[in-house]
Amino acid sequence: MTRDIEAFRQRLAALGLRLPEAELPAMMQTIVELEAAARTLRVPRDHAEEPACCFRLPPPG
Repeated sequence: MTRDIEAFRQRLAALGLRLPEAELPAMMQTIVELEAAARTLRVPRDHAEEPACCFRLPPPG
């Protein structure tokens, strides 16, 4: 776990971000969950299967 936290700290530092030490584990878990959710949206699918928030019909005319 310590190695994971250190790698996460380095990822944040590469983006110019710094968090208090006590907040790192919770933020890391949040990022892991967000990345997992993003992976489910990145799969190839038909337009009809796209989530409503991602697919917009062009305006008529």
